[in-house]
Amino acid sequence: VSVITNIDLDHTEYLGDTIEKIAFEKAGIIKPGIPVVTAETKPQALNVIKKVCEEINSKCWVVEEYPGAKAPGSLLGEYQKINKAVAVKAAELIGIGRDEIEEGIQKAVWPGRFQVVSKDPVIILDGAHNEAGAKALIEAVQKHGIKPPITFILGTQDYKDIKAILKIISPHAADLILTSSGHPQAADPAKIAGMVENKANVSIETSVGGAIERAKKIGHPVVIAGSLFVVAEAMKALRIN
Repeated sequence: VSVITNIDLDHTEYLGDTIEKIAFEKAGIIKPGIPVVTAETKPQALNVIKKVCEEINSKCWVVEEYPGAKAPGSLLGEYQKINKAVAVKAAELIGIGRDEIEEGIQKAVWPGRFQVVSKDPVIILDGAHNEAGAKALIEAVQKHGIKPPITFILGTQDYKDIKAILKIISPHAADLILTSSGHPQAADPAKIAGMVENKANVSIETSVGGAIERAKKIGHPVVIAGSLFVVAEAMKALRIN
């Protein structure tokens, strides 16, 4: 079984600069006669996937929320429901039984994806590293009742659409602490700061650990996002295995 979750503008330097081009590249995993499971609903992407399936005689399953299985308690965020639905359909197609699927869902763990690592103070890790991820993160924050004011710690890779990420996150940040991971392609926090429209609530910390300490002193709920490399360093700083 081939699985394509959803298509968004990311890694455009490799995959193309339109949804259609990226969908075509993603559809490269589809094999003749092998079923495809996708969560994609955008017509410009779904039409490409369906066309490839039709050309090589592969059945295409477009999933919605799976009603039979309870939402996994360890996976927060509305987007996890559709991820779950994709996983369930793929498991069914390769012959895994319903009881085993239910057990697998309940035991599922996905570090760094709306992961609540502390409740006092509230600290959330989410590797949201593009526009779509930032939107899903803000929706999850609101859905789970994380009340403002909220401190956001943000660090991104240099090649990402930083302005698009900031446009979504900045309005929800009472305090925005910019930082960077040790990755060689990490964006300079000063460069990110230059793209923020309202700089009144912006500060810079050169290390993720330093950013966390500053956020703790502020005393608001903390959301750490923008890069899985930043999330990994946050886990290390917070001593999370």
